[in-house]
Amino acid sequence: MTSVFPSTTGAAIPSFLTSVAPQQHGSVGWYVFLKEIGQVSAVLPFLPRAGGNRYYSLDIQQKDIFSQKKIYEFIKGDYIEVVPQDFIRDHPAPKKLKRLGYTSLHSFLAQIRKAIRSSKKRKLIYAYWPFYDEYCHHFGTEHRKTIHHFHVLERAISFLAKSLEKTDTTLIITADHGF
Repeated sequence: MTSVFPSTTGAAIPSFLTSVAPQQHGSVGWYVFLKEIGQVSAVLPFLPRAGGNRYYSLDIQQKDIFSQKKIYEFIKGDYIEVVPQDFIRDHPAPKKLKRLGYTSLHSFLAQIRKAIRSSKKRKLIYAYWPFYDEYCHHFGTEHRKTIHHFHVLERAISFLAKSLEKTDTTLIITADHGF
């Protein structure tokens, strides 16, 4: 398995969520010129690069910019996203999409377990932890804080995997930069 090219958050997350390459969805970086609104934008938080309000306040939705179907439109079964609580507030969810928010690593793991145990039906759970990436960008990959965070995250994921042993769950862990 490999990342997309370019291997950036702005390209990788839309690829994962749409199952198409950056050349199809058009998001090749964190900042992208959106011809529909004539502005350079941070596409994932859906903000103008120069700051200001979210585009939702202008009655422009991400679906107006990105026309590809989302992965949850293709799967048979439930689709649940486990994302930071702020993301839920800032990004309205379509009806078929269920989102569970978290505010800490502990609640992140708890929400994943909750999603897994929510029903016996088949489901795809997308759980997003952006903080290791943030540490790498802010401090660098070799900084003691980044390394410490990696080890904390590694222990947490090991604990999660062990707690899921008898749940018929396949756990796939990816990173958009190859960290």
